Amino acid sequence: MPDRRPALLLLVAPALAMVLVLFVYPLGYSLVSAFTDREGHASLANFAKTFDLYRTDVAFTLVIVVASTALTGILAAAIGGYLVLGAHPAAVALLRWLYRWPLFVPFIVAAQCMRTFLAKNGILNNSLDTLGLIDVANMSGLLDWRGIVVAFVVLVAALLFRFTAIEFVGLVLCFAVVIAAELFNTTLEVLIDYAWPEHHPMIGRAKDVAAAAVLVAAGGAALVGALLFARHLFHLS
Repeated sequence: MPDRRPALLLLVAPALAMVLVLFVYPLGYSLVSAFTDREGHASLANFAKTFDLYRTDVAFTLVIVVASTALTGILAAAIGGYLVLGAHPAAVALLRWLYRWPLFVPFIVAAQCMRTFLAKNGILNNSLDTLGLIDVANMSGLLDWRGIVVAFVVLVAALLFRFTAIEFVGLVLCFAVVIAAELFNTTLEVLIDYAWPEHHPMIGRAKDVAAAAVLVAAGGAALVGALLFARHLFHLS
C-alpha cells in the first residue's frame, strides 16, 4: 500500500506556510528586535525605556491579573461546590449555563488575533506597506475589522449552541447584508470625496444616509441574532 503521508503533508503545506509567514516570522522578528538596539547590537535598552514610560501601567496590569485570577478561582470553587451540593433547580441550571461561557475564550483569543491581522495598522497592511504595495497612512478601509471579528465569534457560538441549518444560514445572510452595506457606504464616501472635495451640506446628508443604512443593517442583524440565541438559551419553541 503506497505511503499517503507526503500527499497529506502537501495538503497542509499552504496553511503551514501562511502561519509561518504571517505569524511565526513576525513573532520571531519582534523577539529579536526587542533585544537589539538600532545598530543591531544586543541590548536591554528597549525594556528599560518601556519600564520608564509604562511602569505604572505594568504594575496596574499585574495587580489586575493577580486579583482577577484569585477572584475567578474563588468563584469557580464556590460554583463547583454548589453544583455538587446545591439543591435549588433554578440556581443549578443557571450556574451550569454560566459554566459554558469559558468555552468561548479560545474563540475570543482567535478573534483578537484576527483583529491584530486585519486592523488598519495590523500585520497584513503593514506587510503590504513594507512591500510597497499600499500606503497605510493614506489608505481607506473597505471593511470594519470589528464586524468581521463579531461575525466570527457569533458564528462559532452558533455552532456550539447547535443551531439548525436554517438558523445558521440566517446568521450568515445577516452578516452578508451588513458587510455589503459597509462596502456600499465606503464606495459612496470614496466617490463623493473624489468628485466633490469641497464641503457641501448635501454631501454631508448623503454620507449620513449611507451611514444610517449600515446602522439599520447592523441593528437588524443584532436583533435576529439575539432572538435566535434567546431561543436556544431559554429553550423557547
